[in-house]
Amino acid sequence: MSIETSAGPRGKLRAELLGLLQGVVHDELAAADLADDQPIAAQIALDSMDFLDFVIEIRKKLRVEIPEEKYAELVSIQALLDYILVQQTILAQQATTHWGLTSA
Repeated sequence: MSIETSAGPRGKLRAELLGLLQGVVHDELAAADLADDQPIAAQIALDSMDFLDFVIEIRKKLRVEIPEEKYAELVSIQALLDYILVQQTILAQQATTHWGLTSA
C-alpha cells in the first residue's frame, strides 16, 4: 500500500501521528520509509513503553482515548488513522448533539 501523502484530513492526521511518534522515539523518522499497513514496531525501534508513551501523547494532543484492549489491534499507522478518525467523528457528533446543533 502506498504511503498517504495527501493534504486532506487523513494526510494531516498522519503527519501529526508521525510527529508524536518522533517525539516518543527521539529519532528522525523518514515518513516515506514507513509503510502505513505494517506494524510500527517492525519498522522502527518501538518497545511497549514507547508505545504507551505514544498512546498518551495521542490522548493529550488529539484528545482521543485508546483503551488498553485496543492496543493489540492498533499496531500500524493505518489502523491508528482509521481508529482516530472514527473516534473524532463520534466526538464531533456527540458535541453537536450535546449543544442541540443539527446540520441541515
